[in-house]
Amino acid sequence: MIGRGRTLVGIPFKDDQTMCKLVLVSRDANLLRKDMGAQKYFPIQPLQGEEAWHLFKNIAGDSVEGDQLRPIAIKVLDECGGLPIAIVLIATALKDENVAVWKNALDELRSCAPTNIRGMEKKVYTCVH
Repeated sequence: MIGRGRTLVGIPFKDDQTMCKLVLVSRDANLLRKDMGAQKYFPIQPLQGEEAWHLFKNIAGDSVEGDQLRPIAIKVLDECGGLPIAIVLIATALKDENVAVWKNALDELRSCAPTNIRGMEKKVYTCVH
């Protein structure tokens, strides 16, 4: 196991406590395989439709179902590109905020420009930057 004291990182490898497995997460398969030396790669797709909305609503709260906020919330969610980390970050930041704050956030999400990061899509970078 990697770590000191009670802070450990890794999943013990069978009964051998001197070895462990790490779970690495990346949208870039080449990064995992070539740069990180991952032995296995399991592609996971972005959240779609109701699944993304359910996560977003659970974090942002039921206020996103209101007549004024729902159309804006859907557009904000779209800017997250289906990435759970982006959905969680944005929904948490906007929870309990008024419509003006949501509109401003949507404008900000749409106006950000991505930097040159390998494998980074514009919509994804915009949301988490």
